[in-house]
Amino acid sequence: MARKLPERRAEPRRWTGWISAATALALTGGLWLAGVLPQAQQILYDAAVAHASPGAMSEAVLVDIDARSLAAAGGNWSYDNHAALIDRLAQAGASTVVYAVPLASPAMPTDAQALVSSVAQAQNVIWPAVFADKGPAASLPPAFYRSTLAALGGRGPAMVPVQMGPFAEAAAGVGHLQWRADSDGILRQVPLVLSHDNVGVPALALLAAQRVLHLSAEDISWRGGSSSPSLLLGSLAVGVDAGAVMRPVFGVSLPRLAAADVVANQVPPAALRDKTVVVGMTAGPQAAVWTVPGGSSLHASDVVAQTLVGLRVARSVTAPNWAHTLAWGAVVAMALVVVALPGLRTRVAWGVALGLATLLLAMQWWWLQRALHMVPLMAAAAVVLWGQLLCSVWAALPKRTPGEVPQGSADA
Repeated sequence: MARKLPERRAEPRRWTGWISAATALALTGGLWLAGVLPQAQQILYDAAVAHASPGAMSEAVLVDIDARSLAAAGGNWSYDNHAALIDRLAQAGASTVVYAVPLASPAMPTDAQALVSSVAQAQNVIWPAVFADKGPAASLPPAFYRSTLAALGGRGPAMVPVQMGPFAEAAAGVGHLQWRADSDGILRQVPLVLSHDNVGVPALALLAAQRVLHLSAEDISWRGGSSSPSLLLGSLAVGVDAGAVMRPVFGVSLPRLAAADVVANQVPPAALRDKTVVVGMTAGPQAAVWTVPGGSSLHASDVVAQTLVGLRVARSVTAPNWAHTLAWGAVVAMALVVVALPGLRTRVAWGVALGLATLLLAMQWWWLQRALHMVPLMAAAAVVLWGQLLCSVWAALPKRTPGEVPQGSADA
């Protein structure tokens, strides 16, 4: 017969909380390295920023070379059509024309002579330059140096110019039209400068903001060491990252006009006078589309215009220097909470874990939507949820009291 020892009170598992906390930290780190948490952060970012107020700017107008305009021009918006559009904008009194339509160099200089002449006579056209990540070394043409920012040399990504054409020499300024969507296909960041020849080549939007604010190149500078890096446009401080990359808040509503109506003189001059006009191709093979947070689709001219508004009103999403410190502190705090969870009843412990995780995610959302600050608290929320799940698993395991002999063992 099996001999039963006297019953003793089961001792609690003293290390359950510590083991659960350590395992929760390891699992959260694994989710981060696997890309699950960063992707979840981006989903929350998109949802919050899509509901943020983007600001407003009354001086900007979009002129679209749309399907109707192409049809009116016989299906092809030629160099002569571009020249006619710029002439009309100049006659209407537009203060600045931001041409967000990269054009290939003409096969023969005479093919684009009218367009070059129109750009030169307007004296207010900002022209786009095309760059590439790699390519043979090339120096910036002298015309580019009218727009470059020496104080921002080396600040943005290094690029190589691949397309110049005769238009840059005639333009009042030359800026880049380069950006890249994130791995999930969403455009969240716009480089404000490219680095080449130890100078900063400004983005079209930055060059337009400089003209709107009547600033010189010396009035644009870099400020670090504060709560977050900033690009100073005179007295305006625009939040950017260390590479002068801006996260615009898309969603600004701007007036839109059809290029065909402008050329046909069917637009009242008052709609264009003293305006910053952003011209873009919104139909045809050149009409690239970019998906932005919230699911909206924007053309290149929309991205330029929205970035311009963000610069003009100094409104962008930033990652303050204290954000990561706070995020790490939250992770440590949640790990300590996990250590204490086994001492609570199961329902209470789940209530604490779910409540803290909800609070952390709500805080991250609030900072993004209201203050436009990226404070990554999702990892801390994951730690407390993983920790409570592990604590529950430990609690469900059968316990053995000290000195207990498993049933069925025989007495020798």
